[in-house]
Amino acid sequence: MKSTVMDEYLFLHFNREEWDREACFRSWGSSTEVFSWDALCEMELQLPPLPIQQKYVDVYNAMLANQQSYERGLEDLKLVCDAYIEELRREMPSQKIGQFLLESDRRNDLDLPVDSVRGLATSKEMIPTKADMKGVSLASYKMVIPRQIAYVPDTSRRGDKMSLGINNSDEPLLVSSISEVFGTDLEKLLPEYLMLFLTRSEFDRYARFNSWGSARETFNFDDMCDVEIAKIIKKGIAYHIGYLPAAIRMRIEDMFRKGKITTMFCTSTLLEGVNLPADNLFITDNKIFRSRMTPVDFRNLIGRVGRIEYNLYGNVIFVSSQDEKLPETEYVKMLKEPVPEQTLSIDAGPKTLTNPERKYIVEALKEGNIELVKRSKTQSEESYIMMRKFGLILLRDIMTDNNSLVRQSFSDLISKDDAALIKQKFEDPIALPDDDINVSADQTRNTDDAMRGSLNAIETHMMSSW
Repeated sequence: MKSTVMDEYLFLHFNREEWDREACFRSWGSSTEVFSWDALCEMELQLPPLPIQQKYVDVYNAMLANQQSYERGLEDLKLVCDAYIEELRREMPSQKIGQFLLESDRRNDLDLPVDSVRGLATSKEMIPTKADMKGVSLASYKMVIPRQIAYVPDTSRRGDKMSLGINNSDEPLLVSSISEVFGTDLEKLLPEYLMLFLTRSEFDRYARFNSWGSARETFNFDDMCDVEIAKIIKKGIAYHIGYLPAAIRMRIEDMFRKGKITTMFCTSTLLEGVNLPADNLFITDNKIFRSRMTPVDFRNLIGRVGRIEYNLYGNVIFVSSQDEKLPETEYVKMLKEPVPEQTLSIDAGPKTLTNPERKYIVEALKEGNIELVKRSKTQSEESYIMMRKFGLILLRDIMTDNNSLVRQSFSDLISKDDAALIKQKFEDPIALPDDDINVSADQTRNTDDAMRGSLNAIETHMMSSW
């Protein structure tokens, strides 16, 4: 057995949810079901050759290390921001949020169907209801319009956690009549910003402590109005990572453009390709994840300030660490490193797209598939990456009716009917292509599924202390 399967490869299989389900299915017993050694030995597993198993293990370990490195970087960023916000909190007064909240008691006057009913989870989201709705009248259910927040006031039976959520959809939803529903004064308090406070564990503890009652303790709307938050946003401070939800990301960037936010803490992923009116850029590291910035990455990063659309020049300030992990000489080295000649063309150079590759991209988009796979085992990694990126650019151009040079180069393969078909295939908001050509629709879908499954692989923080 040892010569047939690697221990690490077998453990990857055991880590899958599918294996848990199969093990439960194969368990047996009366009062206590067991999964025996014999049952384990009877399970079937596809076993590629040992070198292929090793590749799977190596890829998994590399991805895991990359994720851990990214999470550590986010934690460092969070600590820096929290320290700054905590300092401001001590200097600035807090205020009750009741003056910005708009209570709503609108019932189901639109005769919304049962498919619109949502439950409120302690994971701070609206989820499809698990209740048996057969024969239940929805007339008394409360309506939650887009961007409104709803929560369950009863705090005594949910493990000291508040059940609440925000309607992030474009359609009105329904919640139980026992729920509290409210919106915000959009000119003074964004509901998405408030949600970042309400989803913190500190708020759960605050709400539980301030709940009242005899047999059942509640945290009603008046109690919510008494919640105080520091007026940090008044100071024009926010922070932002590349994987913020699109709605929050766009609002933060818009507020930065309007001057309502003047200081942003961010990772390098935010600044690459984002056109914002930044005057000053402070760089504290020379890495993207675990990899050192290339000369192209570095020049692209410092090019985020002094955008010609907004101002004539900008300042880039390098911050060296006291522990000498990133000395001044490293920044000087990055400044002096020559930038290799760059090409951006699909008609010249070693990265040329062949006609079969162009046709392959078009046919995949027409089928609603952007998860392109290699056309053959002999296709190089460079060719595959270029084919995938141009597929993402082309999809973005079609969805936005942008007649770019890339789209023009495919004009002989895409008719008006083809473009209309592709638009129809990708009209789902989750599948819409991102501005970043490195993030595809299939990745967006996978991320959305992970978030809905409460995996919390990506964490967003923008908060101050209560």
